[in-house]
Amino acid sequence: MMPLAIIADVDEESLAEQENMLESTVKTLQNLTQLTKEKSKELQQAIKKLKNRGQEIKEAKTAKSVEDMAADLESLQFKLESIATGVSVRDHRIKDPDKFELKIELENLLQPMIYSLKSVTQDSRRIELYRQAIEKINHKKKVTDTAVTNLQRLSEFTKDPALGKFLKKMLATWKKEQQTLENERSTLTSQLQTIENSQEPFLSSTGELVTSFLKSRGVNLLIGVVAFFSVFILMRFCFAIYKKIRDRKDRIKSSFERLLDLGFLAASFLFAIIATLFVFNLRNDWLLLGLGCLFLVALGWVLIKSIPGMVDQVMLLLNLGSVRESERVIYNGVPWEVKSLNFYTHFVNPQLSGGSMNISIKELDGMVSRPSAANEEWFPSKEGDWVQLEDGNIGQVVYQSPEMVQLALFGGSDITYTTANYLAQNPKNLSRNYRIQMVFGIDYKYRSICTSEIQDKMHKRLKKELETLLGHKELIKATTDFFSANASSLDFEYEAFVKGSSAHMYEEVERVLVKSFMDTCNAYGWEIPFQQITLHNASNLENI
Repeated sequence: MMPLAIIADVDEESLAEQENMLESTVKTLQNLTQLTKEKSKELQQAIKKLKNRGQEIKEAKTAKSVEDMAADLESLQFKLESIATGVSVRDHRIKDPDKFELKIELENLLQPMIYSLKSVTQDSRRIELYRQAIEKINHKKKVTDTAVTNLQRLSEFTKDPALGKFLKKMLATWKKEQQTLENERSTLTSQLQTIENSQEPFLSSTGELVTSFLKSRGVNLLIGVVAFFSVFILMRFCFAIYKKIRDRKDRIKSSFERLLDLGFLAASFLFAIIATLFVFNLRNDWLLLGLGCLFLVALGWVLIKSIPGMVDQVMLLLNLGSVRESERVIYNGVPWEVKSLNFYTHFVNPQLSGGSMNISIKELDGMVSRPSAANEEWFPSKEGDWVQLEDGNIGQVVYQSPEMVQLALFGGSDITYTTANYLAQNPKNLSRNYRIQMVFGIDYKYRSICTSEIQDKMHKRLKKELETLLGHKELIKATTDFFSANASSLDFEYEAFVKGSSAHMYEEVERVLVKSFMDTCNAYGWEIPFQQITLHNASNLENI
């Protein structure tokens, strides 16, 4: 509990404050009462004058003056009664409220901004007005100088007394106008110099303007910005906690949940802006409040105009569009998994180095995603694999990213493809086991034993040499089969099925197939026929 002495001090202080407030109120009421009496007396005198007037023009002006004085007196009486009663008497007494007029409300809203701009540019505008006025007078002065010169020349030249008298009279008029313009120019020039001399240097005036802004509106603006971000961050933090409680891993959000996310994001912005405007209102800064309201109206107008073009994007954000979360999509020729849909959508390819990127939702326009199969690969190779391309290059993948793929060829040289070009080469992955196939032919004289003796001897020798090169575990299968009876030879197909771990020996396996065929033919004396070309006579040379 507070000590009794402290309570007594607090009561005495509050009583003293109340007495001071009452004294101030009484003094204000006395001044207003005296002013009301003076205004009432002036109004009565004006009414008496109006009754004694007979001229219509003056009567109308006096009537208008009397109406203005009556309105001022009524306003003064309302103010006097409001201070005495402590309530708004005008709102209480007036039965019909003022009608809402948008034009008047906008003028009241924009008035502080226009006044601030006028006060900032007041000296510059006055200087420009004086310069324009001097420019106009200079133009008129040139005209009067020309007129005076011509009139002087004519009056000296003419010998007609009547015409000379007329020209001298006209000359006097133009000289008078010339002198008047000269006086006006001197006056305006003097006033312009006075304003320019009294004007502070640019850096000094700018510094004072900045200092004044920081002391008044700068502080208000800073508080408004702090209020905006405080409300926005607080609401986003609360929503993040709610999402953490609501969401579970490996679960695709429903369209309603996505709509709730969008709605809460919009609400966060809206409440943050309202908080900022509320701060400006509390600080009685009508300029910043007006600017904030105009910004809010402009933002709403832009959003309304943008709605037709944003329908597809909203559908995408709600996971109802052509691209959907956790599905497969092709972007720049490369397959990607849509990891998360948002204003910046997250794409992932687990088999690429740096295979993660954020794509603006605008870039998803025209794309179509589909569910990915359980065993579907995200890329035809991975780093360390050996591949064979359609251009004939065989090499080991050193590096593969969303932009490029680098291969180390036999012999140690490197070659780099853009990822799209690499995929266009239809790479054959040798590291997942591979097959080499070749066709060789022998002479037709061995046709009686080509499917039995010769085939068996070829197979035994091929298998032996491949096992010597690769080892028994690396060789999956080796076959030699009679392939076809060609025009000039009996053809045999040599096949070697090799494990992917021996992909780096691809060319050695190819050479072994050729060597095995030649060694077998040499060992058993089998002839290898030359290619035969037969020419036939043709009766119609145009068909050749």
